[in-house]
This record gives sequence, structure tokens and C-alpha cells, in this order.
Amino acid sequence: MLWSLLVVAVVVATGTGLTYAISDRLRLEERIAIGMVVGTLTSTCVSLVLFPLVGLGGFPVAAAVVVPAVCAVLAVRTRTELLRRDVVSAWRRVRLPSGHSSSMRPFLLVTTAAGVVATRVLSIAYQSTPDGLSVGSLAVWGDWSAHAAYAGSFAFGDNRSFDLPTASGHGFRYHFLADFAGAVHTVTGSTLQQSLVLSEWVLAVAFTPLLWCLVVHLTRSRLVAALTVGLLTLSGGIGLWYFAVDVSNEGWSILTSLPRTYARIPDVHLWVDNTISASLYAQRSTLLGLVVGFSAAIILLVSRPGWQRRGFLVAGVMVGVMGIGHAHTMLTALVLAVMAFAYDRNRTWLWFIVPLVVVGGPLAYAILPEESSIRFLLGWMAPASNQPWPWFWLRN
Repeated sequence: MLWSLLVVAVVVATGTGLTYAISDRLRLEERIAIGMVVGTLTSTCVSLVLFPLVGLGGFPVAAAVVVPAVCAVLAVRTRTELLRRDVVSAWRRVRLPSGHSSSMRPFLLVTTAAGVVATRVLSIAYQSTPDGLSVGSLAVWGDWSAHAAYAGSFAFGDNRSFDLPTASGHGFRYHFLADFAGAVHTVTGSTLQQSLVLSEWVLAVAFTPLLWCLVVHLTRSRLVAALTVGLLTLSGGIGLWYFAVDVSNEGWSILTSLPRTYARIPDVHLWVDNTISASLYAQRSTLLGLVVGFSAAIILLVSRPGWQRRGFLVAGVMVGVMGIGHAHTMLTALVLAVMAFAYDRNRTWLWFIVPLVVVGGPLAYAILPEESSIRFLLGWMAPASNQPWPWFWLRN
């Protein structure tokens, strides 16, 4: 486990260094947050490229760490003055009072709080007990059972033919990049469960600062950024009402032992669970797709004023890789980019769109299901709940 933590530290430092080759207009906090994603993405992709040739072992993992690290060192060496200015600027903004528009203190407060929650939630994902293995949430018991099988097929099954572990003889028609990342740390001494948690933890910690920075770029408002983070991550429909009812009936003592969950309550037809427990941590590909999407969006926003092609190119490649990571992010980004191209009428957008399609198109096609069972259900569970669908969605 110690070696795995060291690898994570090197990967994050590498990704942060690589941002100096991407854009000169990022702030230090943005470089670190984006670096967590870029470092994870580059190391995972290098390992994945070598995997069909030599399997998952010491050589591909070492190459996945060393090759990007060398590139990062070269990038930083040509930007040492910029690095110095970034550090000085960050220190100056940390010292400013929270009420100052340039102060980093609100950002650090929210980022730290979110990091503590992410660390706590993921630290209890798997627990060893006298009776065997215990899990920290229903999502780990359900969704992560499949993810453990997928990651295990890479870590221990030498799944170079990319077969679906749960359906022998069928291709891996699933966003498996996050699960491949969850297998890499088994090479450096972690158990499969530890590797799954560690790979998820890096992206979970990056999620909040990336979302905050993206919203600030779009709105120039720290208040909107704080509200966005709170509303998205702490979502729970009208579950708060049922919490208030329970407090009224049983008192505040229920805080130490909650009688039920308050986001997903099937008994009263509340089905949309909390974002963290239902999507970000349970669906590993969703977290990967969102942090890559946030990172690419920030890079585009800082590159657009000067129409810097390298930023558009890097963002396009990052999102393109989501063809096997989270195709929803890739397709959404493609649609938005085409709309932006039509609005700006600047061909620089092609430096984003073309690599996205060239990289992402074949990858997404490779995991396209043989058959689709997609249906259009406007009200989702509303008919089963005997509720009009607008009321059902309002409650959820």
C-alpha cells in the first residue's frame, strides 16, 4: 500500500507539471486539481497501451509513471518563472481575508471539507471484520461487485482480449477505463479493494475544486460556485422534509444513528438518490467522466481568449479518451463544441472537435453494445407511483 501511495503522489505531481505544457493561464489550484486528472489519465492510458503486449506488471506500470514524469519535468523546466509566479500568487491570495474577491480561503474551506468527506466515505468502502468483508454502502455491495470483477480481470485474469468477465465470450462492451485504473495499483502492493478505493479517491478529491473553478470561470462568482457544489453534491430531493419529521418524532438523538436514508426512500416514491452515493462513487465511470469534462472545460475557457490551439488540442484528446471512459461526457462535449463553433465561427474549435472525434469515435464504437434496450420514459417511475410525472420529478 505504501508503494501505491507513493505512485499516486508521483502521478499527481506529474499531472500538475504537465499543465505547464498545456496553458500559461491556469492558477496553481487549478493546475493541482487538473493535474490529479491529467496524471491519472496519462498513466492509465500508457499502461493500457502496453497491456495487450505485456500484460499488467512492473514494466508497464513503471513506464506509465516514468514516461509522463519525464515529460512533466521538461515542461516545468521551461516554465520555472511561471511556476514561481503561480506559487507567489497563491500564497498572496491565501493571506487575503475571506471577504476579498480574490481570496482563496473560501475555496480552500470547501475543498478541505469535501476532501474529508471523500476520504471518510471511501475509507469505509471495504472493511475487514471477524465475519469477513463488510462494505460501507449499498452501492459498494451492488455496483462495485461488478467493478471488482472488471478490475480483477485485468489485475489477475490477464484479460488482454478484453472479454466481459460477467459474460464469457462477449466483448467488453462497457466503459472499462476507470476499472482498468482500479487494477493498476495491485502491481504496487495494494489489494484489489485498496486499488479500487485509491484510484477512486484521487478523482473524488479533485471533483470539488474542479467544479468550483469551472463555475467561477463561467460566472465570476464564488457564491454561485459554493451553491453549485452544495446543490450538486448534497442533493436529496425533499428527503429533508422526512428528516425533519423523524426529528420531530424521535428527537435529535437520531443524528448518531439515522433510522433511514433521506435521499432515496422507495416507500414514499423517492428514487433519485444522492449524487455522491448513487453516481460519483458507485458509478466509477461517472466520476471519471465528470472530472475529465470539468478539466477540459477549464482548459478551453482559459485557452479561448487567445485562441491557443494547444489547449483546444489537449482538451479534445482528453475528452476523446472518454470513448472508453464515459461516452456520455464525450458526446455531450461534442454537441457543445459544435454549438460553440457555430457561435464563435472560429476554426480553432476544430482543434478540439477533430481530435475528440478521431480518438473518441473508434473507442466508443469498440464498446458499442451489440443490441440496445434504450427506451424513452418521460416519467420514469411515475406511473408505478401513481403520480403525474411533473409532480414525481418535482419531489425527486
